[in-house]
Amino acid sequence: MERFDNVYKVWQPMKYGTAKKEEILDAALDSNSYGLQLKMDGSSYIWAKDLDGSVHLYGDKISKKTGEIVDKIDNVPHMKDWADKHFPIGTQFCVEIFSFYDWSGLNPEPQKHSTSKFVNSIMLSNPDKAVARQRETDWVGAYMFDCLYYDKEPIYKQDFCDRYKQILAFEHMSEIYDDKPHWLSFAEVYTKNKRERLSMWLSEGFEGGVLKLLHSEGKLNAMHHVTEIGETAKRPAHVSYKIKQMDTLDVVCLGVNYPEKEYKGKNPETYQYRDEEGNPVNRLWALHMIDAIDIGAWDSEANEFVKIGTVASGLDDEMRKRGFDDPNSLINHVFEITCMSIDKKAKTLRHPRLMFEREDKMAKDCLMNDIFG
Repeated sequence: MERFDNVYKVWQPMKYGTAKKEEILDAALDSNSYGLQLKMDGSSYIWAKDLDGSVHLYGDKISKKTGEIVDKIDNVPHMKDWADKHFPIGTQFCVEIFSFYDWSGLNPEPQKHSTSKFVNSIMLSNPDKAVARQRETDWVGAYMFDCLYYDKEPIYKQDFCDRYKQILAFEHMSEIYDDKPHWLSFAEVYTKNKRERLSMWLSEGFEGGVLKLLHSEGKLNAMHHVTEIGETAKRPAHVSYKIKQMDTLDVVCLGVNYPEKEYKGKNPETYQYRDEEGNPVNRLWALHMIDAIDIGAWDSEANEFVKIGTVASGLDDEMRKRGFDDPNSLINHVFEITCMSIDKKAKTLRHPRLMFEREDKMAKDCLMNDIFG
């Protein structure tokens, strides 16, 4: 990253916030200050043409092997060739890479909607395998939703409404090219009837939507809140909100997971939790707390409980301490969780989060068929 000066630097896409109170989200949905974009389910990258003219598809991590920003451009040669031809030098677009092909079976099966799992089967493969898979089906798509630089100009410093104007201008420009690709799409921004639009998307099976503040207002800054690659991306309050379909389920705790001792944070010198020798250690390990719980449901055919995942999100310190001191106070107890989606074929849950314990329900009333049937 040292090769980029203060005028041009690689940032990662801003993470979207989650409204903690319903009234906050309701106000944003009804306000003319926010625009709504479709949330495409895939993986976010920075599609860039650097100052030296090279084209990249940057991830949000630093490679442990090379020490450089993760770059997946060799997995998507169609994007490399097109950007090399049409991007001005010093350009960065935020894109969601999407794919409609499920490679989990013997043959790739086309699906109605993209998922991050489908995308990972391409983007996390080596370049040769990724290209071979796409040639067998179709090239992954790029859904352009934000702009950080254009022709060396730092667009990220502008309000979202102005950044979006740059995307519209580039979309209009691409229409005149003879080789405008079928795999390239541009996010639209809706300012009217946002509730109706969101309901339609969810009913059609899309992941959800993103509300974005259009103009800076008083203390609220609508610019792209930049974050270094490899660091935790910022989720600035009131600038953006993601709205997703959530499924609510009842599951059984089948066991507890204990944390590792090793501290894996970025600031060991100032970290407060240490062992007897003064070495930094995991906070949960130091405080004698569990890391997560295994969850499952009753399989009537197998006549046993079956594990369907692990949940760490949503556990407060009181429950973590309780699980460490007395695991049986959690095991075989029923908990209500939310998850982003349910994969009925693989029998897995996406991004489960614990909500609360249900003392009114028996463990054997949590059925696999109710969840995945």
